[in-house]
Amino acid sequence: MVGTFARKDLNEELAVARTSTSSNKNLINFTLKLAPSQLRYLKSLEPALRASSQQSVLREILEQFQSWFRLPVYQREALQKDMGSRKAHILQYIQELLARHFEELPDATSAKRPPARSIPAEAEALEPFAIRIAPVLLAYADELQPQLKMSTTADVIREVVGQLQGWFQLPRYQADRLQQEMAARRLHIIEYVQEVLARRYEALRDDSNQRGRRR
Repeated sequence: MVGTFARKDLNEELAVARTSTSSNKNLINFTLKLAPSQLRYLKSLEPALRASSQQSVLREILEQFQSWFRLPVYQREALQKDMGSRKAHILQYIQELLARHFEELPDATSAKRPPARSIPAEAEALEPFAIRIAPVLLAYADELQPQLKMSTTADVIREVVGQLQGWFQLPRYQADRLQQEMAARRLHIIEYVQEVLARRYEALRDDSNQRGRRR
């Protein structure tokens, strides 16, 4: 997880009354705690995602992960099979694909590698964050609990936000170079991850086609 947060309250989750308005009747109220840096990160994504609030950004992030960044079902199924063969969860899988993509960049070998050093992460006091969210997204977070070895739905959501914010724990020099490419192509991080996943699908498809021709 990005950063070291203050002690978690395992009873922080509140999934209570359903909203009464017809337009949001399928949403439920949910409260978790996020670090101030995570709240700022959600705020920073509002323009790129054309979202009106931090809550909208968080819903979009969870929807993107739950839907495999809205790739077609056949691509999603191929990627899930590939991920399963590696015995990885989705955060590890995306991290690996981003690291591979970094190695494929023309100037990857010349990217500046800072000297290794251990810098203690500064603890952040978590702040309550209320959101109205679809039950299917909470169910998705629940499904990730055993994979991520998390004890609560809120832990999972914090981890997803933290991983996205921290470029999936890649080394800083790799993350910086990938951000440069993303900015040069005028993409936001959701689009960037979606493209990396799509490219992986294409590589799997091409590899399968080549094996088929050899038979």
